Amino acid sequence: MLNKTKSAWLRTTKLMAFLCLLLTFSTHLIAQTSRPNQEPEEIFKVVEEMPEFPGGMEVCMKFLGDNMKYPESAKAANKEGTTFVGMVINKQGEVTDVKVLRGFDKACEEEAVRVVKMMPNWKPGKQRGKLVKVAYTIPVNFRLSKKVHLPEPVIIDDIESSYHDVPVEPAPKESVEMWNVVQEMPEFPGGQNKMFKFLADNIQYPKSAKAA
Repeated sequence: MLNKTKSAWLRTTKLMAFLCLLLTFSTHLIAQTSRPNQEPEEIFKVVEEMPEFPGGMEVCMKFLGDNMKYPESAKAANKEGTTFVGMVINKQGEVTDVKVLRGFDKACEEEAVRVVKMMPNWKPGKQRGKLVKVAYTIPVNFRLSKKVHLPEPVIIDDIESSYHDVPVEPAPKESVEMWNVVQEMPEFPGGQNKMFKFLADNIQYPKSAKAA
């Protein structure tokens, strides 16, 4: 009778140990399968199909010009320049991770970020037919005047010039009108995607930058 009781107790103990081991393994397995992927998703800089603003870059520049408000502090200080804003166009075409990469005035930087964050969704970029995240940089120009006066031409003295037989006439003083946004913006041959492909094909990474 004692032996039977002892055998039953041993079987019960082994069963409990097995159940505890099974429960521990199941909990570990659930934790492993439910754990989110910790690896960050790759963000591309150049892809086969770059993101596109709805309507193209002409419409994008017009959007910036129509919505930008020149900061009063920058106006008072007669500050002009370009703020380069970085962003990431995600797979849904949303403008995310907006930040200033280089600027010249704090108020203008804040205004540039504000306007870029107002942008509608872009057409997302693609790499090998799949939607991907793409890092994008856009310049936001701050100009107080459209008139830019050219510097006076340098007149070369006949003694210093090697072309003594060619008279050097001073060029007339003039001002050239420069526009930030026009009805028909300049366009790279073949479009924006061709431009990025041209850059990717021809750029040579500096050895010093590689080493660092």
